[in-house]
Amino acid sequence: MRVCRCETWTGTLVAFPYDLPDPVAMAVALKPELITEQEQAHVEISLTDDTRGQMIIDRRVSAPASNLTLVRRVDESGFKKLLFDTVTTPVPDGSPLADAVPSTL
Repeated sequence: MRVCRCETWTGTLVAFPYDLPDPVAMAVALKPELITEQEQAHVEISLTDDTRGQMIIDRRVSAPASNLTLVRRVDESGFKKLLFDTVTTPVPDGSPLADAVPSTL
């Protein structure tokens, strides 16, 4: 997703990509049709000291059976529409979130 623009020390405006993994994961959970590229893979999470917490994708021919669907790409415009529609929709009166959201931003 190319959603960030910043000014360099020379004053040049540049855009660089960065990911929004949590919002993308939630969007895919809510609307799986946003997925444009995926793969089945066998994945393990490393528990050793040097690589602790890293996701290890086993793509060997002899890999165990897949245990995860890895989403490689999503429909960027569809994701942005869902995200922006979600964050700009007013919280309905009486919602449990109504007291947590300031009335003006």
